[in-house]
Amino acid sequence: MKHHQIHGREGKSVNSPEDWETETHDWYCFECHLPGEVMICDQCFRVYHPKCLPDDMKLRDSSNHWQCPVCKSMKKKNLNKQEMGKYLRFIVSRMKERAIELNKKGKDTKHPMYRRLVHTAIDVSTINEKVNEGKYRSYEEFKADAQLLLHNTIIFYGGTPTVSRSNGGGNEITVMGRFKTDYYLLINQNKNDSEQTDVAKVLYTDTCHELDELQLCKNCFYLSNARPDNWFCYPCIPNHELVWAKMKGFGFWPAKVMQKEDNQVDVRFFGHHHQRAWIPSENIQEITINVHQLHVKRSMGWKKACDELELHQRFLREGRFWKSKGEDKGEEEAESSISSTSNEQASDQQLKFAVKILHFSTNKNASFVLHPSAFQIKL
Repeated sequence: MKHHQIHGREGKSVNSPEDWETETHDWYCFECHLPGEVMICDQCFRVYHPKCLPDDMKLRDSSNHWQCPVCKSMKKKNLNKQEMGKYLRFIVSRMKERAIELNKKGKDTKHPMYRRLVHTAIDVSTINEKVNEGKYRSYEEFKADAQLLLHNTIIFYGGTPTVSRSNGGGNEITVMGRFKTDYYLLINQNKNDSEQTDVAKVLYTDTCHELDELQLCKNCFYLSNARPDNWFCYPCIPNHELVWAKMKGFGFWPAKVMQKEDNQVDVRFFGHHHQRAWIPSENIQEITINVHQLHVKRSMGWKKACDELELHQRFLREGRFWKSKGEDKGEEEAESSISSTSNEQASDQQLKFAVKILHFSTNKNASFVLHPSAFQIKL
């Protein structure tokens, strides 16, 4: 088994800058961000503690060849680069907005200790360039760069590294003697959970959420970001199942089914704000049921939601799908859409709160969500 100890793979001291600069692999586990004895990837710079790996990724024979989880996941090819870039531009535009906090203190790379701590540098500008140049071959590769940004931030600024996977042997890490390790422990003691690390964690979590939404339905993802007129009415490929969904304390409301898990249904409601929520399957009715059997209160919001449902059904009958003027959407247009949405949210504190609740409501384990009829916000 090929291991890499923090004091050097061959047991040699690695103290000079020249030695550090020639190191082919990172010095810290890509999963928990801590030093120690690690397995090194044959294909990239990443290293992992054996205990931080899922069982199906552990080396099971005497072979010296091993690929890390990131490299294995990047073997998948999702779409052609042009189409993938169209979607990723929306995500990277939001990343750029959220990354402002990370850059308040100037470029990290100018710090004299940066290269002695961070093996492979990356920032949002680099990710943006790679998107524009069509260098990403899969969504997994894009996600890996976002994870690298978080990894580097935790290493440099400090935080609370955790071992997310364990084989029951506890979270002990064998730390070998090295100045790099001592400095790492020092900055973690002095900068516990720094602001930069908190921002990087949120940025990575949000990026993962956006990628999940993109892969759940690329049509919904694109239209919800591009926001053409009647964007929610255009059919997706494949079409979403249409249902009546009832949240606790509210009547039935027309909705699209996004996904199902166990006895829970993830729906997105028709109506002005298009909220998401996980609904118990017993509170779901087929869209073909006679509406009089639902005993709903026909409020103004409910009627508008039904009007939108009818337009969607008409588009379905006519085979009317969204077609943009160009195959691709330029970076400036994507950023304009994101900024426009952000400005609308910033101008209304209630709407900002609603967006936060909406993000929370996409979790099927959430105990509190807001029904479409609960919003009385005028834009």
